[in-house]
Amino acid sequence: MTPLRLRPRTVPLAALALISSLLVAAQLPASAPAQAAGSFCRALPGLTANVWQGAGVGPGTSDAWAEDANWSTGTSPMTGDKYVCIPAGGTPFITGDTSEVYSIATMDIASGARLRIGLGAKVVVFGDQASQPSTVRGRLEVLGAGFGGDARLDVLGSVSIRNLGPGKAASLFTRLCRYYPVPPYPYPSYPGEEPCFGPDGPDAGTSPDPMPVTGTRGLLTVADSGVVDVEGGGVNLGDQYQLVVRGLLRFRDRGFLAADHGASLELRPRQLPSSRTGTLRIESDGGVYEGFIERDTGIAGLATVVNDGLIEKTGGGGLATINADYSQTAAGRIAVTDGTLLLPEGPARAASVGPGDSYGTGRCFDPTVPRCQASTFDADRQNARLRVPRRDPSGAAVRVRELAEQPGLRSLGAPFLAHADHLRATRTDPAILTFRIDERLLAGRGWKSVDVLRKANGSTSYVPVVRCLSDGRPPVGSSACVDRRGLASSSHNVRDGDFGGTRPDVVMVVRTTATSRWICR
Repeated sequence: MTPLRLRPRTVPLAALALISSLLVAAQLPASAPAQAAGSFCRALPGLTANVWQGAGVGPGTSDAWAEDANWSTGTSPMTGDKYVCIPAGGTPFITGDTSEVYSIATMDIASGARLRIGLGAKVVVFGDQASQPSTVRGRLEVLGAGFGGDARLDVLGSVSIRNLGPGKAASLFTRLCRYYPVPPYPYPSYPGEEPCFGPDGPDAGTSPDPMPVTGTRGLLTVADSGVVDVEGGGVNLGDQYQLVVRGLLRFRDRGFLAADHGASLELRPRQLPSSRTGTLRIESDGGVYEGFIERDTGIAGLATVVNDGLIEKTGGGGLATINADYSQTAAGRIAVTDGTLLLPEGPARAASVGPGDSYGTGRCFDPTVPRCQASTFDADRQNARLRVPRRDPSGAAVRVRELAEQPGLRSLGAPFLAHADHLRATRTDPAILTFRIDERLLAGRGWKSVDVLRKANGSTSYVPVVRCLSDGRPPVGSSACVDRRGLASSSHNVRDGDFGGTRPDVVMVVRTTATSRWICR
């Protein structure tokens, strides 16, 4: 299995790191609703079913996918097979043979059945998305394996996509050649596959002539009842693959997505009447980061995440970020009940943030590092976050975003709005604002020479924020203070190693009982 590849945009190609990318899948096929999946192993035009008769069903007793006796046609589905059906109770296992590609038109996994795809295996599904969709009613497990193709997979049951360790990441892809560029690539190898590379490639996944998908992109839809788990570490969302969620997508057990330029994640409302909506639930500290970039994909812009549902961080206690071209509809919501969630710029709408938790802007380049810190980079040289007081009984509705107003000549970047409705903060338990400023804005200055200014509601000018007392509290009569105590939790310099800079970034920490507009100078 090809290792997970994660790269920051400005480091040498040989370096590994992480960022994210996702492209909006604005239109789905007319038949996309998974609720209309029909009965198990229903007749599909032009296809002949090959039904599992092995372990859990009989008369065969083995769970080996490749054993001919386990299939109704007397031949195991290997390459170019039409229609695979796994009845209730069936438990086929595709072993991790890295030299074999299992190519099928479509498949149907019944409720109560389970298909496991083992480490190193590669399964490609190529049926027409409108007339030959694949369906998971039971359970599918992609265990350090590759799964994809230009077909559509509707998840009514559950899917686990698991990273099994270094070099054992699972991948979702549109074209096999994107992640497994071996002979006879770059030529098409299964029905529907387009070339990934031009005449000069491939070159271990870094061809000088990458070719984007021009036809149908692979699509996985998570129905109202469906659950997809990303687990164990990084999982590749590759090669313009589309992930549309109306049910539940969970990042668990250090799980996160490394999304190539051109891949897409959409959270959409449920199709049946319900108070719930398509949800990304981050149960650990993983997020969405950038995988293959323009030099690998031929696609310049970051991939996109569309939030027309709910993004919630519920576990892990640390930092998760959505590093993508992010957009949020009027119905989209954000909630943080454990740790910190950061978005690239931060939407205008408020996030629901629990006591002691944080929300803001910024990117974390290496989510494999515990308590990863948000970094600055070439296109975004500042970020900010707000932590709700720990003793606030109900949390707050938090907005953190960069403002369009022109800063003064001495200002270090643009001003920020850091505001919270229903905030309950006191001098002994204040809200905490953290600003990070890139070294390229500082001209060699450190945290001791940077000031923070605040513009209160109704005011026309920014006023310097006073220094905190030795115990970290604002002075009596002041609603905010800059923490300059020289502690790890106060203002400090920090090395931004992602770009090989010789000077540090600056982190400024403000403790406050009031929120408004802020700027650093």
